Amino acid sequence: MAELERPSYHLIDLRQIAIDLGEHYNHVLRDEYPGTCLCNEEVSQQDDQCPICNVPIVWRSSRVWRSQYGDPEKAIKRLSVTVPTDPIGKRICARAKEAGFANRGEYRRLRKAVKRIGEKQANECIDLCIRKKPAASGRGLIAYILNALDKRARENEIIKEREEKTGAYDVYVPRD
Repeated sequence: MAELERPSYHLIDLRQIAIDLGEHYNHVLRDEYPGTCLCNEEVSQQDDQCPICNVPIVWRSSRVWRSQYGDPEKAIKRLSVTVPTDPIGKRICARAKEAGFANRGEYRRLRKAVKRIGEKQANECIDLCIRKKPAASGRGLIAYILNALDKRARENEIIKEREEKTGAYDVYVPRD
């Protein structure tokens, strides 16, 4: 059985606590209501991580948490980043000046494309993208490279299908 993956953060919404308490919710004491972590530990609004399991905690609608740690939406984006483990992913993120991919789906898309075309062609495609867009960086560059890798993988599949149908190896299909 596969081990469950540890969550990257836990979101507690003060509005949901108010709904759960119903008429027993006191708006005057809203900065004092605790939340519950995934490990069932009580977490105050001053905490940015659980004292037991050390999972980062993000509070929505909490004035206390916002004053100490900033905007919860920015914290969610920061905590949702998927850090690459392979050299191609690290290279793309370093060139884009990003800490990682926006989510696991984006990183899975990269790994799938690299698996379909191979590391050598992937590196060639990345080099071509960087030469075409030298000033690009950030999320836009990552999206551009992922789209180019997907396109290259589709083109390779078309070439293989044509080779299988015709038996010829001299079919010309432009790459770019």
